[in-house]
Amino acid sequence: MQINYHSLAKAVTMWSQLKEIAAQGLPFVCFRMPNSNLVKVYQQKDTALNILKDFDKEGFVFAPFDTTELPTIFLTKDATLSFEYKIEEPKRSNTTTDFLESDKTSYLNRIKKAVTAIKGGGYQKIVLSRSIQAQLNKDATTHYKSCLDSYTNAFCYLFYHPRVGTWLGATPERLCKLKGNTIKTASLAGTWVAENSSLPNWGQKELEEQQMVTDYIIAALKPFSKSVSVSKVQSVKAGNLWHLKTNIEGQLLTSQSLLQVVQDLHPTPAVCGIPKMDAKKYILQNEGYSRTYYTGYLGPVNSLHGETEIFVNLRCMQLSATDATIYVGGGITKDSIPENEWEETQAKSKTMGALLS
Repeated sequence: MQINYHSLAKAVTMWSQLKEIAAQGLPFVCFRMPNSNLVKVYQQKDTALNILKDFDKEGFVFAPFDTTELPTIFLTKDATLSFEYKIEEPKRSNTTTDFLESDKTSYLNRIKKAVTAIKGGGYQKIVLSRSIQAQLNKDATTHYKSCLDSYTNAFCYLFYHPRVGTWLGATPERLCKLKGNTIKTASLAGTWVAENSSLPNWGQKELEEQQMVTDYIIAALKPFSKSVSVSKVQSVKAGNLWHLKTNIEGQLLTSQSLLQVVQDLHPTPAVCGIPKMDAKKYILQNEGYSRTYYTGYLGPVNSLHGETEIFVNLRCMQLSATDATIYVGGGITKDSIPENEWEETQAKSKTMGALLS
């Protein structure tokens, strides 16, 4: 089945149809690219759990943080819908943090432990995260509509599979984009709350953290590429936050598989740490919970058209019938101040928390 709607007048009908799709219990994903008005829906014809083997088919990939713990899901593109969506002014309050204080002491203790481990040698950076429980008062598609209205420059998605449940997110971070043999990616790190129109005054901790991510990505791409080019560092805004960003582009060797490149890039220092394997082991042993698909990767696979775009699963939450689990985290270095790191996760929680108010 192939249905394409491009009329703004049909958008209301499309939201009703999306609710019907969600009620069917079949795997589906609804997504919109950054700075686009086109919303796409892929639906799978059955509840099969398809495991990604390569990026050689059309569909959507949804991968976990730890690919040895959970499967990398490939949702087949059996039925599609698409429509132009005109952004509406978000109608929500700014009170989104009342439920976010419960685990502060334990999170601060984990940060202190990580700083001690880094100062002891063996680590340059460890990314720690936490989960936050909240109540839902609307259905998933209504929250997704609010997500589209609120975060125009993010990759906004709503994903469902009976094996992993429902996930919703507005991620600002692209893992990679492949068109032909050209791969584009970016290093994104550092967080500054946007309080006015002025640019952030970045400190040494944030600049060093961002450079770590840049160096890692360059090193990961070089074995697969003929050449790699790097842009200057710039400040970019995502929702109510500023980040540091460096664009990186490579010309892949023709024999390289995109899956090989993605597996080498994931997880990046922005969501894991440096050295990657040591930091990942530390996270799995000390974080205190399973991230599951938070800080994994996801995106549409368009192999027939020679273009695939994959994003890091940040600024996201997992939804049940009555509750939401919001995921937030931050990079810890030797210079980290625990209270500041806590406040950073508080700021990040507002991206999803604002949709629930």
